[in-house]
Amino acid sequence: MELGFQILAAALAILSAYFYFMGNSDGSLISGVFASCSFFISYRIRIKARLDARKAAGVPVNEEN
Repeated sequence: MELGFQILAAALAILSAYFYFMGNSDGSLISGVFASCSFFISYRIRIKARLDARKAAGVPVNEEN
């Protein structure tokens, strides 16, 4: 799932650049926002998996809720 979000982020970033060069600033902004959201979601998935692995190994994890 993480790889899917990374691929989606890259595709949306390319689409954003395309819209920018074609002069469509609204499309560029929207696809750029979705690209950055997709990137940060993939990053969150990676961090959550790492924290879950540390919990399973019994290593204390500092979590601020």
